[in-house]
Amino acid sequence: MKENWRILCELWENYRRTLRLVWGASPRYAFFATFFAMLSAVAAPAQIWLSKVIIDSIISTIQRRVPDAAIEWTILFVPVGALILVLVLGEVGRRLAGSMVQILRFQVQHYVEYVLLEKAAQFDLAFFESATFYDQLAFARRESYRTFNLALLVTDSVGLLLS
Repeated sequence: MKENWRILCELWENYRRTLRLVWGASPRYAFFATFFAMLSAVAAPAQIWLSKVIIDSIISTIQRRVPDAAIEWTILFVPVGALILVLVLGEVGRRLAGSMVQILRFQVQHYVEYVLLEKAAQFDLAFFESATFYDQLAFARRESYRTFNLALLVTDSVGLLLS
């Protein structure tokens, strides 16, 4: 149990550092990517609820209908209009979130590269003559994309929790 707790704490710390790194790369795009992901995540439950409202309105209208009288369908205008609006907002949110994520990916990649090179510049020149150090630096540069993937996982998790 203690081991699981320690692993969970380490995982949380890694998430926190990754999010801080992504936020440092571009706070604006990180905010908008998260916002639009949450908007599209909220759209799915709203669509389900509005569909229920529409079905309930149809059933209620049919049950209250007087024989030989016309059915008043105008009460469906508001829920159907709201459903169409939610469908459009959900799709726009999904597409904008994808665009923001692509821009954020580019900015995070360059920011991580910048941070790595900035840290490497602090070392003495003798470190660069070491094959081990150079291999580690090259590995860190190659694997920098994983930072963004972890941040994207967290953003998607927020959207899943909302929906």
